[in-house]
Amino acid sequence: MQRDDERAEQFKRDGFVIIDRIIDAETVAIARRSLDRILAGQYQGDRRPPAIQSSPHPIFGDSRTTHWVVNGRLLDADIWSLVTRAELGRAAARLLETSAVSVIEDQLLDKPPGGAPLATHQDYRYWQFSTSPRMLTCWIALDDMSPEIGTVQMVPGSHRWGQQVVERNIAEDFRESVDGATNYLRVAEALRPPDAEIQFTPVIVPAGGGVLFHSLTIHSSGRNSTDRRRRALSIHYASAECRIILVKTYDQAFPYCFARLKEGDRLVNKYLPEVYSADPPSTRVDS
Repeated sequence: MQRDDERAEQFKRDGFVIIDRIIDAETVAIARRSLDRILAGQYQGDRRPPAIQSSPHPIFGDSRTTHWVVNGRLLDADIWSLVTRAELGRAAARLLETSAVSVIEDQLLDKPPGGAPLATHQDYRYWQFSTSPRMLTCWIALDDMSPEIGTVQMVPGSHRWGQQVVERNIAEDFRESVDGATNYLRVAEALRPPDAEIQFTPVIVPAGGGVLFHSLTIHSSGRNSTDRRRRALSIHYASAECRIILVKTYDQAFPYCFARLKEGDRLVNKYLPEVYSADPPSTRVDS
């Protein structure tokens, strides 16, 4: 309990908590195999709408940046099982100080040797369909992390610096990183209070470790200057306080994920599963 309390206090102060072990070695191996299957177009447990199950799922990025799969849980039963683990949801809910959380997105990330850095950003800007930034990312390393391999890095305390105004998507960010058209620190510099400094804390953990961070925490990743792949899984949680803004879902890459949701509903349905709730089952939102 003391460690949980310490982590909660650190999350409030810094906007993130680094943990050496989130999943075990066997689960890491399972996630790696799932990633390779999906990249090869092999889906085991396709939960997408039947009308599109015969179509290949888009893989974003390229060999210059990072190959990344959005919503791998809908393509692979093993990833679904991992991202819906109640113990991970419970940890997210505790840090967010909320009664329940749902998974609104997951990403499988594969940064190849030479893969470009990703400039500073906040995750909430990709989720403007939520009324609240009370959201959290659980980023899990699938390889041993180091600065040289291009691990993710956090700016402590930046979750209190306000919100990034411009709505963008991660494809634009990767493209600009490669083209050199963006300042790596642009977002951090724009939001930094006069009395604050931009400092980075790299997430240096073994495979299976990672970091849990607030959706407003500014972060980035470096170039992969090794000859090895840098793989990771990120799970994105929404608190019970998050409600949908339907007009903000129309330009999303996977609009079916918001099926049957009405304006003001919680972000919960069969594609966005509630993975933890402190309430009795009879009072839960039907998924």
